[in-house]
Amino acid sequence: MQSFKDTALYTALVPYLNGKDPTITRNCIHAVTSLPGLQNWVPAVLNDLVARRILSWGLPLALLSDVSSLGPLRRKLASAVLKNDAPDASDVSEIAGAGLVRVLDGNLTRVPAAKVRKTPDFVAEWSGEKVDLEITRADEKAEHVRRANAAKYVTRDCGYEPPYTTMQPTIGAERFSQLKYDSRAFCGTT
Repeated sequence: MQSFKDTALYTALVPYLNGKDPTITRNCIHAVTSLPGLQNWVPAVLNDLVARRILSWGLPLALLSDVSSLGPLRRKLASAVLKNDAPDASDVSEIAGAGLVRVLDGNLTRVPAAKVRKTPDFVAEWSGEKVDLEITRADEKAEHVRRANAAKYVTRDCGYEPPYTTMQPTIGAERFSQLKYDSRAFCGTT
């Protein structure tokens, strides 16, 4: 079996380790190179930021190296890395959430997806108590932004100013004019 120090990734990352090679860093690199097909992988572009990102996905992978039920997720991560030089952000969130369970001394089992009904991603267990976990990435959805913007303009045109707003308009000027006209008619303030 090849030592992870003999891998292309380890050799490529050495300049970015600032002369330090602690056990946790070695474990992170080993976890990444242990993904299916990544034994000889090196990213096309490598700089300090990319090196840190690789170590950041390696950390939860290292923490979860003994969880055999994560095989499908490991294959999915490896496939994305081989294709795009990085895993999908939602998969990184999932593996990071699972790593957090491990850090909090929980036992973790990956739940296979069912075709008939929604299933949790994992079942975590602490002191005999089981918890279903569904891990998602906190993305801002375009439809949510659109609805929030529409609600903001409707409430303003009706004479109510919310105490604070955090959303910025994301609709075009023409659509904004139409929305403003529609909301005034709706509120009776034409």
